[in-house]
Amino acid sequence: MIRILSIFLFALLAIQGFGQSYVTVSGRVYDDQFAPLLDVLVKIVETGRVTRTDDKGNYAIQVPADQQTTIQVTYFGERIERVISSTSAGSKLTRNFTLQSTSFGTAVVTQKVDRGPIIKIKPKEIERFANTAGFEQQLKLIGLGISTSGGDQSSAYSVRGGNFDENLVYINDIEIYRPFLVRSGQQEGLSVINPDLVESVSFSAGGFQAKYGDKLASALDIKYRQPDSFAATFQASLLGVNVHFEDKSKNKRFTYLTGLRFRSNQYLLGTLDVRGEYKPRFFDFQTLLRYRINSALSLSYLTTLSQNRYAVTPESRQTSFGSINSALSLNIAFGGGEVMQYTTWMNGLSLEYQPSERLELKLNTSSYTTSESEHFTVEGAYRLSELETNLGSVDFANEK
Repeated sequence: MIRILSIFLFALLAIQGFGQSYVTVSGRVYDDQFAPLLDVLVKIVETGRVTRTDDKGNYAIQVPADQQTTIQVTYFGERIERVISSTSAGSKLTRNFTLQSTSFGTAVVTQKVDRGPIIKIKPKEIERFANTAGFEQQLKLIGLGISTSGGDQSSAYSVRGGNFDENLVYINDIEIYRPFLVRSGQQEGLSVINPDLVESVSFSAGGFQAKYGDKLASALDIKYRQPDSFAATFQASLLGVNVHFEDKSKNKRFTYLTGLRFRSNQYLLGTLDVRGEYKPRFFDFQTLLRYRINSALSLSYLTTLSQNRYAVTPESRQTSFGSINSALSLNIAFGGGEVMQYTTWMNGLSLEYQPSERLELKLNTSSYTTSESEHFTVEGAYRLSELETNLGSVDFANEK
C-alpha cells in the first residue's frame, strides 16, 4: 500500500512539472538607425534563460505565464532592461528594442622603430652586478662577439677581436676619447661613464647608423638625464667615494647634473704576485648644464675632468712553475719605481632646436685636452732555483 501511494505522489509531481505553462516573447532589436543588430544577448533575469538575435535582429524566448518578468538586452556594453507582464499560457507577445549606437573618437597608434641592431640597456639592471672596472665590463653579458681585456679592473672591451680604439663612445651625442698611453687595467682607473648620471644606454656591435662615425667595431651611446627635482646620492666604501646631485631652477629653464668620484684600488692591488707599495688614485668630475631658451631652443654644456695617477714601488716576486718531476722557482728582486699620470679634460657644447616632434636639429662642438706622463726607474735581479720534488723530504717544495 505504501509503495502504491509513493508512486501516485511521484506521478502527480511529474504531471505538475510538465504542466507548467509558458508564454513566447519575440521581437526584433534595432540600432538608432533602425538597422537590425546581429548576435544581441537577450536574457530572462528571473529564470536565467538566454538567446541571441539572428542576422535580421529577430529573437524568441519563453517566459513563465501569469508573472511579471524582466527581459535584459545587452550589446557591446550597452544594456536595456524592460519589465513585462505575461498573459495566459500559450499566448504570444511581441517586444521590440532599440539600442543607441556609441561612437568613439579616432585612436592614433604610433610605433617607433629602432634603426639598426641597437640594444637597449637598463642602467638599474647593470648596477646590480658588482665590478671594479665600471659600466663597460657588463657589455660582454648582452652581446655576442664582445670580450673584455685587461682583467677585472679594466673598462676596455673589444668586439669581434678588434682594438679598444675601434669602439665609439658618445655621451649626449658628444664623442668621448680615452687616454692614449694606458695599457693595463691597473692604470686605467675610473670608467668615463658615471652610472649615477645615466638615463639610458644603447649599444650596437655593428651595423649602426652613420651618425655614430666611421669606426667599424661598435657604438656605445649614453644619455645623461634631465633633472625634474632635487636629488642627491652619496656612496662610500674602502675603495672610494661617489657623490652626485641634481636640481632644476624655479622657472624650470635651467638644470644641472653633477657627479664626483674618487677611487683607490690599493687594497685590491695588494693581492698581486708582485709585492710592493701601490698608490693608485683616480679622480673624476662631470657636470651637465642645460638652459632652455624657449619651447623649441635649448643650450647644454657638458664637461668631464679625470685624473688617474698610478704609482708603484715593486719589491719582489716569486713564481713557481714546471712539472712534478722538475719544478723551478723564479725569484725577482726589484729596485726603483713607476709613476704614471693621465689627465684628460673634455668640453662639449650643444645647441638643440626642435620645432616639432618630427624634426630635431642639433649642433655639437667639443674640445679634448690630455696630458699623459710615464716614468720608469725599475731595475731587477733574477734568480732561478730548483725545488725539492721528493714527497718524503722535509724540504719538499723548498729550494734545493
